[in-house]
Amino acid sequence: MSGQGVSGPDVAGSVVAAAEPRFRALGMTGRVFAVLEAVIERQDGDTGVRELAAHLDVSRSAVHRILQTLGDLRVVRGQPSGRYDPGPRLLAWAKFLGERNVLLTRGHDELVALEREAGETAMLLTYSAGDEVASVVSSVECGKPVRYTVRIGSKSPLYAGSAGKAILANLPDEFLTTLDRPTLTGATIGDVDELRAELEHVREQGFATSVAERIPEAAGAAAAYFRDGEPAGAVNITVPRHRLSDVDGLRRLGVLVQGAADRITAALAVPAQVPRVPAAGTGETPGVSAERRSIVRVAAALDALARSAADGLSVDDLTAGISSGRATAARLLAALAELGLARPIGGDRYEAGAELLVWAARLGRGTGIGPVAADVLADLVRDVGESAYLARYDPVAEGVVFEAGRTSDKPIQYVIPLGSTAPLHAGAAGKAVLAWRGPESLAAQDFERFSPTTMVERTTLEADLALIRERGYAVSTGERIPEASGIAAPFFSDGEVAGALTITIPHYRFDPARTPDYAARAVAAAAELTRLLSAGTLFA
Repeated sequence: MSGQGVSGPDVAGSVVAAAEPRFRALGMTGRVFAVLEAVIERQDGDTGVRELAAHLDVSRSAVHRILQTLGDLRVVRGQPSGRYDPGPRLLAWAKFLGERNVLLTRGHDELVALEREAGETAMLLTYSAGDEVASVVSSVECGKPVRYTVRIGSKSPLYAGSAGKAILANLPDEFLTTLDRPTLTGATIGDVDELRAELEHVREQGFATSVAERIPEAAGAAAAYFRDGEPAGAVNITVPRHRLSDVDGLRRLGVLVQGAADRITAALAVPAQVPRVPAAGTGETPGVSAERRSIVRVAAALDALARSAADGLSVDDLTAGISSGRATAARLLAALAELGLARPIGGDRYEAGAELLVWAARLGRGTGIGPVAADVLADLVRDVGESAYLARYDPVAEGVVFEAGRTSDKPIQYVIPLGSTAPLHAGAAGKAVLAWRGPESLAAQDFERFSPTTMVERTTLEADLALIRERGYAVSTGERIPEASGIAAPFFSDGEVAGALTITIPHYRFDPARTPDYAARAVAAAAELTRLLSAGTLFA
């Protein structure tokens, strides 16, 4: 709908263009950043070695080695055409950040509420100390046919527009005098004393307003949110200027964003209930090249940042995770901070930075398990020659939901509709989950009989669940669907069972003698998915 809206320009240009001097100065870390940024920018897979080499002004062989290593780590996915798109590891980072990062989760909820109350587009921007711009990391557009639209990752200058001024008003006065302040519109405040007075007014009322200062057709209101007493970003509502009836309308929006910003500040002050995970080991052998080792270390650091708890990732955490000297880990985190992928949060600790949050938002807020598991399912189907599905555990329904699947090329196959559900006590996928859920889940089950082979006697089911735990997989022959058999292995996220991968086979074609082979492949696939979703040696 951008053709029907007032679209906000990215004043700093594309992220890669804005960061170009930095990534060129930061060696391999900068090159990996630029390659990943380009892959995320072109999610349709329209990213090849030739295009990237020309874009980055780097040799094709250098780009090829970076992509090949990132492909081996499943950070990117190579296509048969020679192009690349985001891989399961990158999608896993988006999933973790979208579900666990306090700023993205609570911020999105606040934007939804703001859009509902104001009826206009709401945005969340993040800011890092020393920067001259803030980055849009989340937005909720209103449903009106003419509306303000913004691209995730867009940059807002601090001296013009409500979001920037809300942040600038809370920075030291000397920072104002160092800003480069080109005129963007006829309403841009050019005089430093006039701007200083405007910022004092922002501090007094608790929010900033703007009419056509950055975008001639737009007006907005914004308030800063804080972390540890320092401005960390802003909450903003922007409207098409022609729809703004009076100044009081902007003030009303200002009160709304001020409340949202205060709530985000409070949320950032409370440690999130996120399991603390160690940095991922690189799993590299002594014989690998220095170049490959550098690429893997960058990927391992990004992985650890994406999965880090509320108190962030320390230099010592990363030192242990990448098996390097402390100075190497410190330089790596400093370089990632320079690129906006990490953000210092005190001492020697870092958290996911603005650009990493932007990547997560572009890849899809709250990326589900299905996209992360796409390659795992494809490999499983290729290896066993039968269809395979991902069943996600649903704790509310005390069952499993089939979220993703890949069918074989056989003319007769057992097909499970995506989105359909199954109980925990009947069928391989459900039992693979139930075996690790504990006695309370078993007690909560209503043992409905679906077929003559459905286990409805508690002692019989308990014995089967004990066997599943012992061998690591579940087998079902017609327990839920009389014509179907299945073999499933559970996968876990941070030590908790999250679902199961199940191989589905028409019963007439099921050969019990092949069960060990099917089971071994299902268990291996589930272990791989567990590594994607949890802490551990992810790059072995």
